[in-house]
Amino acid sequence: MIRTPQIPTLAEPKLIDLALLEIQTALTAKLPWLNHAFGKAQRLKEERDGRIVIYPGVYAGSEDYLEVFPDSHIGNFSFFDVDDGEEMNGMNRASIAFEAKIGLVVWFDYRKVYPGDWQQRSIENVKAEVIEALNTSAFRRSSVIFYKAWERSESIYKGYSDKEIMQQFLMRPYGGLKIEFFIKYQEKPNC
Repeated sequence: MIRTPQIPTLAEPKLIDLALLEIQTALTAKLPWLNHAFGKAQRLKEERDGRIVIYPGVYAGSEDYLEVFPDSHIGNFSFFDVDDGEEMNGMNRASIAFEAKIGLVVWFDYRKVYPGDWQQRSIENVKAEVIEALNTSAFRRSSVIFYKAWERSESIYKGYSDKEIMQQFLMRPYGGLKIEFFIKYQEKPNC
């Protein structure tokens, strides 16, 4: 397992990678407590103790992937869980419009988010901060339409082996959530 993420910067990001990069940049600019805003995770499988474990992994260079299950060594982080099957509207040859359903997963330590009064804050405080960071950002490449918010591990990590997530990772001082939204973006930037 990789302990210190060394995530490479994409060379010439295109399409959804470029739209998500705008969102990552906004999150890190507006949420000073967010140590890492990773891009799109891949659904990876690995055999562990005779059983198959499905986990989200972000590419970390070479042939390595960083597992982005809750881990106190990574710090406060976010990543995108992109539903397979982006819609494409190619009615206009000048630019294709895309739409995808995205899950923004955020994992955090309350003590780092609210150092002075972390015991008096709830998940709703963090959720409000993340939504505000997205709502107050002007994106050139995309628009975001909020859909749902999730707080239980089986919903945050839906489609992954949530038995790998120790229950105490969602107990104070730790917390996690997933905000689902639709993202609409153009092949070329909005004017």
